[in-house]
Amino acid sequence: MAAYLIEARPAWLDGHLAEVLEQVLIAGPLAQSAAKRFRLRCLKPIILLLQQRECPPLRLTDEDGGWGCTAAGLAATLVAQCMRP
Repeated sequence: MAAYLIEARPAWLDGHLAEVLEQVLIAGPLAQSAAKRFRLRCLKPIILLLQQRECPPLRLTDEDGGWGCTAAGLAATLVAQCMRP
C-alpha cells in the first residue's frame, strides 16, 4: 500500500515526506528480502522529491542511525539498505 501511495500520489508524498522518510530509514535494516522489491519502488519518487525541495526535519536519533538530511546522503543510505543481503 505504501509503495502505491508513494509512486502514484506525488502530492500525498510531498505532504507526508518526513513520516515516510522516518519509516523507510528505520525499517530498512530490518526488511526481509521479499520486502526489498517494494522498498525499491519507493526510492525513485522519494529521491526525485528530495532533489526538488529541502529535506523536512526528521525525528531520528543517533541510535536510529544519525542520518544527515541531504538528498545525496539519504539516497546513498536508502540504496545501501536495499543492497544488503
